[in-house]
Amino acid sequence: MLIVVSPAKTLDYTTPPKTKKFTLPDYLDDSAELIHRMREF
Repeated sequence: MLIVVSPAKTLDYTTPPKTKKFTLPDYLDDSAELIHRMREF
């Protein structure tokens, strides 16, 4: 199985979204913990 992760062209978190309909990721806390653990390697 191949998985491709492509980064966004810009990561501008200060500009508000252009649409009023948007969602937030469900697993932000879990991903932060995973990132923390993976940085130890």
